[in-house]
Amino acid sequence: MRKVLQLLIVIGGILAGMPAGAVDQGKLPVTFDASTGFAFDSNANLSSTKRSVNRYQEDGTVGMYKQQANVGYNLSLTKELGTLFQYSYYQEFHFRLSSVDVLSHNFTLTPTWNIRGNSGQIVSLFNFNYMDVGSSKYKTAYTVNPTYFQMLTKKLMVEIGWRFERSYYTAPVTIPEDNRTAHTYGANFGLYYFINDARSALFSLRAVPSWNVASGSNFNGASYSYIAGTQFPIIKDLLFQANFTFTHAPYYNTWVNASVPTGQQYLYHYPKRQDYLLEGAIYATYQFYKGFYGQLQFL
Repeated sequence: MRKVLQLLIVIGGILAGMPAGAVDQGKLPVTFDASTGFAFDSNANLSSTKRSVNRYQEDGTVGMYKQQANVGYNLSLTKELGTLFQYSYYQEFHFRLSSVDVLSHNFTLTPTWNIRGNSGQIVSLFNFNYMDVGSSKYKTAYTVNPTYFQMLTKKLMVEIGWRFERSYYTAPVTIPEDNRTAHTYGANFGLYYFINDARSALFSLRAVPSWNVASGSNFNGASYSYIAGTQFPIIKDLLFQANFTFTHAPYYNTWVNASVPTGQQYLYHYPKRQDYLLEGAIYATYQFYKGFYGQLQFL
């Protein structure tokens, strides 16, 4: 499990010129939030120029600076139907690995429809993402993710949704099998149990299956993620959150190695790839002033 310690300062409250914390953000016509912080990876392994390309050495802690901002506009069409327009960007600056710096832009439209006496809600997300890695264009993607949430009791909620993404990778590929441009189909299922009436404390279990149909056979595969999470307030202004994810990602085809000369792949045996990933994250968020938060993360 990767060990990443992050310190984020989350800045909010610049909401249509209103006093921070004065009103519910979901009811504001204009919303804004931003955050900045640092992350330190204590388990980084980088390829060494002094060794064979097939060997790695521990290179110690790798640091990065992160920043993000989001601006949105709420449009209430009826009492039950509304929509949120959002633009957000996210950026990473790595202290020593500038070739993997990230710049990501997202344009999102999210219609929301309250049904069944407000006990149910349909949230349909439509997103366009544009991403650069290093100084080069890397990926564009279009995503649709409608999800239905329904309160079964006062404390139990269920989530059912499906997802489709069309992604285009513009990073150079050495062989056709490494082309990651794809159609991705997925679903999301969740069960949430709220501990208190304010719904600030909860336990959740989610399953997120996904199937990737890529242009290159190396990336044809599936992933099955199972997520357990919780959050609860420790004191009035301190919120604790944790989640743990287990993912099984089988690939459908035998891997083709780009470093092997064309026509000689038959001399090498590569089994079908099977990935098993275990990820965990712990967050502590403290509101030190209305609309301004500090967050410590351990991933």
